[in-house]
Amino acid sequence: MFTDKEMEPVIEKLTTDTKELFDIYEERRLFKTTKQKSEDISGLLENAMEDLIEGAVAPKIDSEPDIRLNGEPVEIKTSGNWNAGTWQSGGFSKRDGHFIFVLWELDENNKLSKIIWMKLEIIEKYHESLRYICSDTTFNTNMYRLPLATISTLTP
Repeated sequence: MFTDKEMEPVIEKLTTDTKELFDIYEERRLFKTTKQKSEDISGLLENAMEDLIEGAVAPKIDSEPDIRLNGEPVEIKTSGNWNAGTWQSGGFSKRDGHFIFVLWELDENNKLSKIIWMKLEIIEKYHESLRYICSDTTFNTNMYRLPLATISTLTP
């Protein structure tokens, strides 16, 4: 998929862009839920990957994957629910491809203080779980502990 070295500038850009955007929300007194912030972080991550990783394209269409990396689909699942360690997913995510799971936390200055990137290596585990799910999908870290690999972690 991509290397840790390729992700370093992506993480830096994501951190800067997230702070910039969330500072604007505060300045304008716009309240955003954790889910809305997760969607924004996901979109900023798509942009950073497209800008900085060769072969990465962010189609920005719901029926398309979040990223196409040299033609391969990559779905990004983002959650700010640090304690629960779960990610929600809708119907378009039920396709073959790579998955990146992002777990994030902000400090009081809107800076990403913790971020963990994980990739789902064994897609069969995901498809196996679909037998029990009708429309939306919940990814649980306990269920996916073995196929997940930590790519990178930022701490203050």
